[in-house]
Amino acid sequence: MHTRKPQLALVQPATHIITKTPAYVTAAMSDSARAADRINDERRQMARVLTFSEVKPGSRVMELLRGSGYWTRA
Repeated sequence: MHTRKPQLALVQPATHIITKTPAYVTAAMSDSARAADRINDERRQMARVLTFSEVKPGSRVMELLRGSGYWTRA
C-alpha cells in the first residue's frame, strides 16, 4: 500500500500592505485624458493595482496583451 506524505506549504508574510493611495496614483487616475475610463476604476481596482505594483511616474511598463488601452492611459 502506498501512503502519501504530508506536504508543507510555505507562505511569505505580506510585506506590501496598502494603507493609502499615493498622490501620484491619484493624479494619474484624475487625468482628464481618462475621463471615460473612470467608470471602471473601482471595478478594476486601479488604485490598488498601481500602488501594489509600484508603478511610478517615469516607470517603463510593457503591456503584454493589448486591449482597450485602459491601463495604458493610466
